[in-house]
Amino acid sequence: SSHVECQGKWLREGSMSPTMRQTHFRIQLLTCLGTCGVAFSAVLGVAPADEARYSGTTFSCFSGDEPALPTQAINDGFCDCADGSDEPGSGACAGQEKTLFYCKNEGSTPRRIYASRVGDGICDCCDGSDEAELAARHPNLGREMQQTRTWMGTSATPFTCSDTCAEQGRLEQKEKARRIEVLKQGIAKQDEGRQKAIARRQEREVEIKQLESELPPLQEAYTQAKVLADVEREAQKAAKEAEEAAKTKADVDQCYVHSPACMWRQTGSCSPEGNREPDKDDNCIKTLPLGSSGFCDCNGDGVKGDTEMGYDCDAPSRNCCEVCAPQKEVVSEEAAEPTSVSDGEEKPQVSEYSKWMDGAEEKLADQSEEKPEENGEKPQVSEYSKWMDGAEEKLAEDQTTDSTAGADDSNAETSKDENAAAPAEDQNTDSTAGADSGNAETSKEETAASPAPDEPKAKTAIEQEAEAKEKVDEVNRKVASIRAKIDAIPDEYLGYAGLDGVEISKKIGEFDYKINFFQDAKQDYTSLGSWGGFDGPGKATFEGGTRCWDGPERELKIVFKCDVEAQILDVIEPSKCVYQATVTAAGACTTEELELQSSSRVIGPKEEL
Repeated sequence: SSHVECQGKWLREGSMSPTMRQTHFRIQLLTCLGTCGVAFSAVLGVAPADEARYSGTTFSCFSGDEPALPTQAINDGFCDCADGSDEPGSGACAGQEKTLFYCKNEGSTPRRIYASRVGDGICDCCDGSDEAELAARHPNLGREMQQTRTWMGTSATPFTCSDTCAEQGRLEQKEKARRIEVLKQGIAKQDEGRQKAIARRQEREVEIKQLESELPPLQEAYTQAKVLADVEREAQKAAKEAEEAAKTKADVDQCYVHSPACMWRQTGSCSPEGNREPDKDDNCIKTLPLGSSGFCDCNGDGVKGDTEMGYDCDAPSRNCCEVCAPQKEVVSEEAAEPTSVSDGEEKPQVSEYSKWMDGAEEKLADQSEEKPEENGEKPQVSEYSKWMDGAEEKLAEDQTTDSTAGADDSNAETSKDENAAAPAEDQNTDSTAGADSGNAETSKEETAASPAPDEPKAKTAIEQEAEAKEKVDEVNRKVASIRAKIDAIPDEYLGYAGLDGVEISKKIGEFDYKINFFQDAKQDYTSLGSWGGFDGPGKATFEGGTRCWDGPERELKIVFKCDVEAQILDVIEPSKCVYQATVTAAGACTTEELELQSSSRVIGPKEEL
């Protein structure tokens, strides 16, 4: 009845002016808050745990900065406290987050909402308590006002928020039961994965110890091989230095043979015609780098001749020995080609010996005439002359022997022809014997011709060192790989161990997203990064992906939500080349959430059921 009476008092304000109505409203509101308290429970918008703070003859702001206020100042529509604590049931102190409106929601879940959502014409509380003040002040206004047609005409239905807590409570209980079951299954799966991960980690630790036990002998072998290889390298270095020194000396000797006075003359102003800088002159052997100017003084007179090359600072590196070397004469093709040989005929090859022998007979005859026996001494005969003495007769004998051999060969052929006329049986016998003999000869020839198998080439000390080092490196790589798998999931995140080796994918928009846990992530064929690690509870990152055009390297941030199976819910790009994926996993299920779901709770302004 008091609630109806208060509504009657507000309805009578329609006959007042706006100014009088505002003043009268404040007075009536304070009066109604005192006399109509039953309508708004104890204090509208106050949680049961805080009701005691609003009892008494005065009220003190929660912040304690303002002086005490009369109780009539509570929910009077004026914000007297900076923290809004004097207006828990109105929207007068909207904009702050310390004092929130409490929805009791009997039969459903209590919740808190921002003061800005109180009295805005939108039913946020299922019991409608957030719009009770608006309904009392303006019963015929609001977004839910309906026009009812009767036989007497059209009338307005008063603005009200229906109490839907009972129905909402049933839905919430159903969802809560489902959520509790998911949490229980997720936690069980998480525990199972944790136990398997611990066992797998122990196996990997054993494998690491086994590999590490193989390292000492391999490292010792590598150390010994390195000592020998160092000796071999020093020998190669010394040989190379000796070779280079010999080559340099040969180049120097050759240079000073054809250009003994050659010098590099340095000039200034980056011009070969610039002023001389004799203190920077150098020998011809040195190859001068880019950036110096001067000329190659081939004759050593200190003056640049017309035929001597000059260089400015932009000229490439130069070596005066090469520049001053005399150019080889090029014989023209016409002069080199003999006219006595027609096209297509092979040119006769004349050996140096034939050239030397040409005219040797006349030369020897002239020498014998010039040096007769004097004083009874016999002329000296060279060994070559002795060897040549009778050479013509020797050649004639060899030709006669060749002729005789030819006759014998002819007789042999005649004998073969006669044998060919023998009976067929003899021919067959001879043929078989000949074939066997021929096969034997052929086998001998093949055996003699076939090369012996190649013996394995002895490895150098440097090659042996490389092999020994590779064995050590291979073991270290295996250890590092196993260690990386262990470190990928720290102890506090072992609940996510069930994701090891799991790949999930989902097409979102025009792209296919793939996440291979603890390895990499991709958008189609574009890398979104390699596993970077966990960033905190329920968060992880893949980093170092393909660089965006005119942007940073791509990366993918993971936000985990509790569920039994792993799947991608959504992927967004909150900033350029930085992606965020919402992923379900059993590792995100916590006992804290299970306890919260199992107990009574109050939903916050930013929470959802």
